[in-house]
Amino acid sequence: MARYSVESAVVLAVILFIPGAFSQTFAITAQDTGHWIFKQGANTGKEVGALTIIRTGNGSQTFDGTSIVIGGSCSTCLSSSTLEVTSTFNLSAKIFPRGNETWDACKGNLTEISTGAAPGLPYCIAEFQLVSSNMTELGSNLSRNVYINRTPSMTVVPMLSSIPQNALLDTKVFQVSTNDQDNLPRTISIDSCTPATPCPFSLRSSNGSSCIDSPSCTFTSAGEAPYDIVLGRTLVNSTAATLSIRLKLVDGISLNNPNQQHTLYEEHKIAVLRPPVFTERPGVAEVNENDTEGTIIMTVKAIDRDDHKPPSEVTYSVCELETFNATSCSSTSARVRIEKIQATGQGKVLLNTPNQLSSLVGNFFFIRITANIATNNATEVNMLSLSTDLSLRILVNDVNNNPPVFQSLNSVGEGPGQVITGFKASIRENAIAGTVVEFADQSVICISDLLDLGANAQFRLSVIGPSQNTFEAYPTNVIQGIAFLTVRVKNNTALDTETLSIMEVKIRATSTEPAVGSEVLEFWVSELVLQVTIVDLNDNPTFYEPMVDGNCGNSSSVLTVRETIFSGTRVPVFEMGSHVRDSDFELINRNDVQFYLKDPTQARQFNLSAQGKLEVISALDYEKVRLHHISIGIDNIGRDGVMQTSQCSFQLAVDDVNDELPQFTGPPALTFSVDENWTGSIPQGIFTATDADATANLTFSITLDRAFGPDGLQFANFALLDHITISTQLPSPPAFPFWRGRLTVRRSLDRETVATILAVVTVTDQAAEEPLLQTVTTTISITVNDLNDNPPDVRFNGQAISHLGNVTVNVTERTRQEVHLDFYASDKDSVPKTPPFFHEILNLDPTYQNHIGVETKDNGLICVKTLLPFEYRLIQSLTFQLVIRDAKEGFAMQTTVDVTLVIIDVNNFLPRITVPRNYDPSNTSSVWEYLETDIRATFIPLAFLTVEAEDDDSDEFMPLNYFLSYDEAPQLEGYVKINITTGVVSVVRPLDREAPGMADLMMLTIRVMDNANRGYNQQTSVGTRIAFRVTDRNDNPPILHFNNIVLDKGAAISQQIPEYHDGTVNIDFHATDADSTPSTPPFYTILTVVPVGYRTHFDTFSDRTGLVRLLILKKFDYCLVQNLIITLTVYDSDPNAPFNPILNTAVTVRLEILDTNNLFPRVSYPINYDPASPSAELFSAMETDSRNTNQFTAFPVLTVNAVDDDSDQFLPFDYFLSFKLAPCLQGFMEIDRSTGVVSVVKPLDREETGMNETLIVEVFVMDNAKQGFNQLNSSVSKFALKISDVNDNPPKFSSPENGYSVAVLEKNNKAGWKLPFKNHQATDSDLPDGCGKIFYSVNPADGPVSVDTTTADITLKEALTADVQFMLIADDGTMPGCSIGRSSVTVPMTIKFLAEGQLYTITVDLEKNDNTNRREALEKIDRLLTAIADEKGFDYGFHGVEEVTSRAATPHVITFAFLNRTTKEALAKEKISGIIVEHATELRAVGVINDGTARPPEESSDGYIVAVVILTLLAVTFLCAATFLYVKTQPSMNRPVVDLARWKDFWRPKPRRPTPDRPRHPVNVIEDPVNVMEEELPPVPPNPMPQQPQPQGPVTIFGGDVNALILKTEFPQQYNYDLDEIVNDPVSDSPVNSDYEAD
Repeated sequence: MARYSVESAVVLAVILFIPGAFSQTFAITAQDTGHWIFKQGANTGKEVGALTIIRTGNGSQTFDGTSIVIGGSCSTCLSSSTLEVTSTFNLSAKIFPRGNETWDACKGNLTEISTGAAPGLPYCIAEFQLVSSNMTELGSNLSRNVYINRTPSMTVVPMLSSIPQNALLDTKVFQVSTNDQDNLPRTISIDSCTPATPCPFSLRSSNGSSCIDSPSCTFTSAGEAPYDIVLGRTLVNSTAATLSIRLKLVDGISLNNPNQQHTLYEEHKIAVLRPPVFTERPGVAEVNENDTEGTIIMTVKAIDRDDHKPPSEVTYSVCELETFNATSCSSTSARVRIEKIQATGQGKVLLNTPNQLSSLVGNFFFIRITANIATNNATEVNMLSLSTDLSLRILVNDVNNNPPVFQSLNSVGEGPGQVITGFKASIRENAIAGTVVEFADQSVICISDLLDLGANAQFRLSVIGPSQNTFEAYPTNVIQGIAFLTVRVKNNTALDTETLSIMEVKIRATSTEPAVGSEVLEFWVSELVLQVTIVDLNDNPTFYEPMVDGNCGNSSSVLTVRETIFSGTRVPVFEMGSHVRDSDFELINRNDVQFYLKDPTQARQFNLSAQGKLEVISALDYEKVRLHHISIGIDNIGRDGVMQTSQCSFQLAVDDVNDELPQFTGPPALTFSVDENWTGSIPQGIFTATDADATANLTFSITLDRAFGPDGLQFANFALLDHITISTQLPSPPAFPFWRGRLTVRRSLDRETVATILAVVTVTDQAAEEPLLQTVTTTISITVNDLNDNPPDVRFNGQAISHLGNVTVNVTERTRQEVHLDFYASDKDSVPKTPPFFHEILNLDPTYQNHIGVETKDNGLICVKTLLPFEYRLIQSLTFQLVIRDAKEGFAMQTTVDVTLVIIDVNNFLPRITVPRNYDPSNTSSVWEYLETDIRATFIPLAFLTVEAEDDDSDEFMPLNYFLSYDEAPQLEGYVKINITTGVVSVVRPLDREAPGMADLMMLTIRVMDNANRGYNQQTSVGTRIAFRVTDRNDNPPILHFNNIVLDKGAAISQQIPEYHDGTVNIDFHATDADSTPSTPPFYTILTVVPVGYRTHFDTFSDRTGLVRLLILKKFDYCLVQNLIITLTVYDSDPNAPFNPILNTAVTVRLEILDTNNLFPRVSYPINYDPASPSAELFSAMETDSRNTNQFTAFPVLTVNAVDDDSDQFLPFDYFLSFKLAPCLQGFMEIDRSTGVVSVVKPLDREETGMNETLIVEVFVMDNAKQGFNQLNSSVSKFALKISDVNDNPPKFSSPENGYSVAVLEKNNKAGWKLPFKNHQATDSDLPDGCGKIFYSVNPADGPVSVDTTTADITLKEALTADVQFMLIADDGTMPGCSIGRSSVTVPMTIKFLAEGQLYTITVDLEKNDNTNRREALEKIDRLLTAIADEKGFDYGFHGVEEVTSRAATPHVITFAFLNRTTKEALAKEKISGIIVEHATELRAVGVINDGTARPPEESSDGYIVAVVILTLLAVTFLCAATFLYVKTQPSMNRPVVDLARWKDFWRPKPRRPTPDRPRHPVNVIEDPVNVMEEELPPVPPNPMPQQPQPQGPVTIFGGDVNALILKTEFPQQYNYDLDEIVNDPVSDSPVNSDYEAD
């Protein structure tokens, strides 16, 4: 046979030679030229390929009966479909895989392809033949390679039994292995997940990075490919309790044909260990700012929602958050800590550190409580902690624990100042009431309580102590938060510096609310001690001390002074300054004391300095005045120029002494001239002198004063006495007391050397008393005459004035005292003779001709003087020329001097205010307006007026000082000030138009005072009144009133709203505004803060009455929200309007959502019992030892936990139990209705009826237990309870007191023989496998018998020689934990030797289905026989039960004996038979068939046996005949006969115990039993099978060859029975029993 490849597409033609036909050709071609591929396990209907058969030629052969035969190695892999006609000459056939049935044969014929060869699959060779119906080949064959894609494998191994919800990313969950024998790429992918979006798993390659977290992984070669399924996404936010994954494996990816590819799926699940869930969580907790450490703030509770472990498995931790939504804890130590309550599983949050909450008053701080559950996974996830975070807000309540504090500030707008308890201040002495005390350094004092809120921040100011009558503190009303302290004079009586210079003023700030937490004071009290210095004023004059009746000293005091001759030295009399007293306190009011003489005329003789020093300044002549009366004035100028004046007088007496000065008599010539070169007496050079003293002795002398040369320069060291002398001549007659002195030129004078000599002529009284020296002098001038060739020399004030020199002199205006300008003229020449000199005034303003006069004196003095006063306003200076000549006529020399008189102004004009003008009520423009200051911003002083003033006086009396008077507007004092030097009027403190009096038109008075620098001789202007008005601005936000209470700015109110309220709920406020602009109401309201998702729940409304209403439109769900914080902002103008500023007041509305009881409570623990669940929890309760029930104490079994999504207000729960499913527990268990603790309250006895079962108890809860109405019940949850056993019941034997007796025949007396069945086992009411398990033993243990410790079977250890008695012991304390209560019971046992004939036999019906029921039946019989024997006084001796050999109706035989209790001898069978007959009814009731027969002894005779057999045969024969005749004679008897012969073949002997699935044989009931009996039943054979006792039923049977069933009675539609056939075994000739079932 030739083979052609499919790819060559060569058609094979086979020429068939069929007798009688023309030549024809059949060719087989493949419809698909590609690879033929099918996959292992493909259905037989999956097409692998298709063939086309083409017939050519004109033969008579057709396609009828033709088929495709597949040969080659693919013959066991492929099959062909029936040929289908596609045209007259074409057929087609489809090729299919055979399926899995032939795969084992198919895979053995596959050929592996070489590596890298396409398509990478093993193949088999398919040879296709077209054959006729007689299997004759009709054409050429077609051979193809068919490739098979073998099934890959995928194995998934779980790496974790469960996964914690917080497992780390990349945790390995499953290990996956794929394997493929074929060398084709295969892809594994995650087909689906639960949860699906997003899938928590990621797929990775285990042996490299070829596939990491990809949707699918492809393996390109044959062999094993391992992968890991890891946790790719966190489960933290997942709610799933179970994760599932479905993996998909697709092989043959390159085939790209699902029909050729395998797709395998593996689905696995893994439980998620979820974090605990908080079942008790407060909404918002509160804590007082001064709560002590350890204060319980709240309690929380978390439980494990997965396996519901006890609460002790949950641990808690806490940290503090910066914000409520913060993701990490704050780095600062938490203010709270959490401790676990072990009994309840709750966590109590305690305040950790006190004194850290003051900064949070009125605000929240945030904590995060973490509930942790430690997990211990046995594989890779080791001891991860599952946790749940609970973020909570804790509101810090303000308590009044902060006293008001006093602070000093430099200015009002300054920030927080220094806290003070004492401060310095000052007030002027005798200040009038209302005067403000000035604080030191111009500070302001702020009193504030900014750490408390609301009413806790309110306080009052008061002055306490002795100064409360002198001063008062402002503000006087209740202060909210902060105010600036002003202290004013209330009564100035005590303001006397001389009495008290410093007054201590205590200012007390008293809180208006009790101080919470204070154990000392009822209220917070802060005090500021002001050291107020009373500034001394000059209110007391200075007095001489002592002074009596106006006299300095006392009235008799007289001062004395020696008469003196004034010689230029002042003679002090006394110092008054050390003898004065001034009561004023400060030196400024005492130091400026000036003394003066009241009598101006005394100033010629006395001088009194300003310091009070009195001196004699001129001669006091005793001869003229002996007593002087002196009056002294004392002026004291104190602070602010206040002057006080006093005076005193005294007498001064003159003591006479020789101290009179000599006197020149007559006018002596003071100027002399002498021609140069002249000697001798100087013409007219005679001096005369006299002395009032009688003792006088006068002498003349001359001394040089100065000498001048012709150049006017002083001649130094001129020897006057060498040129000029003076002689003294005594008075010639004594009656004329005159002395003479003559000047004489001793040596001539040379004018060129000296032109002028000034000399001093002295008269000395040589008789004057020592040490006084009385002299008098006069100065003379001696001129040396010369030619007149020099102009006059002019000097002014000792200064030489050159020709055309300038002299400037100040002249005070308006003074009427002449001002003299003394010019001294001299001339070096002697001719013309000067003085006098001659003068002339030139260039004088004619206006002032009469104002200037000149007087020339002989001594060369030329005096220019003012005759009339000047007015400074008219002239400020006057200039003219003074011409001085040395001759009036003829040749004369002259000197011209320029004289300037500067007019000096005096302060004689009042200053005048030019700006502003005095207020004119009719002119509104004369009102000064100023916007009130925005007190919210930092205040900057602002000037609004500059006062301008002028003064007609000169600038000498500048600058001006400006003053404001607040007499008409005291409320502006301290707010508006004027700069004293610049006159700028400024607002220096914030103005508030809403303050008292500020809205009125206010009047201020401005005054100006000149000569400010000197501080005296000042003039004050007339006051100018200005009008001042504060114009309103919008600086006061709206004021909100709630429930008639004014809300502070930023205040918060709390309202309670039912969660399911009906309709719209209104919260009403009333708004007012102190401002007049903008015009409000209505106010504009905006909800500026509304929690997300609740915007549509609220709206606002306002009207012109000031009503502001918050409308709550929608209902709430308490489960979703318990508290809402909303900020309602009220604007005094439309926020979108251009008005500026627009102010607002915000109020925080805390809505507490009141829960309604609308959610049913749920029992969270225990979990509802599901007996099918392997994890179902079974609770246990220990039974009470029945021997100690009087010591019973109730004990808990479990605590029922319940949750309710409603709030705690509907707590507590009321817990209930239902014993509907376990009525036996009624009264034994109770639940605490308030705590849920389920307890056993009465002793439990597991052995009581029903107590040994798994008991199901129902529990449910009812909420709102406290109110007792509006309550909801939970659904019922069940829990299972098993009562644990304790060893409280001893084992018991059912035997009589004398024990058990067992009969043993001689043939059984041998070692190893087990005593036949006997009910001698003990019973124990305790748990059979527990404390009720019995351990048997015998005593003596070394006796001839042994006992099975478990079954109590007794075995002979050796052959007995006599009856044996021993003790059987049952012990119940052998199991672990049962030693307490262990007990033993002992029963005597007797083994009695009996002959076989001594045993009595009864037949019992033991047809039961199993040994257990059979044993129970025997036990009943055994107990009855034991009771019968005991009744008669015998012991029941059991021997045995004959073994059952078939399931036929043959009964069991029990052999026994009754034994004499004393002798242990067997009772005769006849006596036993009599006893049995008495109790026949009782015995039949327990299954005894007959009354029993006495078994003949073994040695009985054969005759007895023959007789018995004959009697038996006769009885059977008679019975059969009677039965036959009875049936024949009863034609109407309805006893259908069952024909057994017709189905005899079906029930011939088969296995004795048919299997349950053995078919039951139907039996047809023949309705005409007579005919059946006649026609079909043969006569009874002469030796039928012995009739056996039959159980009572509706059918009976005829044995032998008849094989017929007869219905004895009617029965329902179906009756089941067993049919046993006893036949003779042909080999052994022994009966063989066969069992059948029929119905």
